[in-house]
Amino acid sequence: MEFDLELARRQSSENPVFYVQYAHARIRSIQREAESRGLDYSDGDVACLDHPSEMQLVKKLIRLPDIIDHAAARLEPHHLPHYAYDVARSLQRFYEECRVVSNDPSELELSKARLLLVDAARLVLARTLGIMGMTAPDRM
Repeated sequence: MEFDLELARRQSSENPVFYVQYAHARIRSIQREAESRGLDYSDGDVACLDHPSEMQLVKKLIRLPDIIDHAAARLEPHHLPHYAYDVARSLQRFYEECRVVSNDPSELELSKARLLLVDAARLVLARTLGIMGMTAPDRM
């Protein structure tokens, strides 16, 4: 097994742990922006999500229970960090392609649905990091 200590210390997207933690912190930043605008998304309707990157992220998120079961049953914990990194990459793609909190009042319902999606991603990342014994920071 090779372990790159310099990579582990690096706070950049090259470090997988940093990348996943940064994804969680980015979600918290998006949520703080929504809160500062007084945007309540608890009544959002995820049925209006149909962009390919939204669907890709949803498909990744719903795999968490299966990933945990698989890793535990086979005593292969390496599946968890790979999954977390994959979720963070899907989140990045989604973030690049879809505006989460829009300034356009006609997109309020879509913003609410996307905020629900990023909150689900936050929960998945936080749980995965927690299982691995790592923190899920709110800011970086």
